[in-house]
Amino acid sequence: MAKHILKGNNVKLEGRFHLDAGEVAQGRIQA
Repeated sequence: MAKHILKGNNVKLEGRFHLDAGEVAQGRIQA
């Protein structure tokens, strides 16, 4: 869910959803 939101919005949300999205763990969002 959050992963789609991050892609749909911006990397700004990454800092907020990175924990919930878990995309950072996958290496998709590592800013």
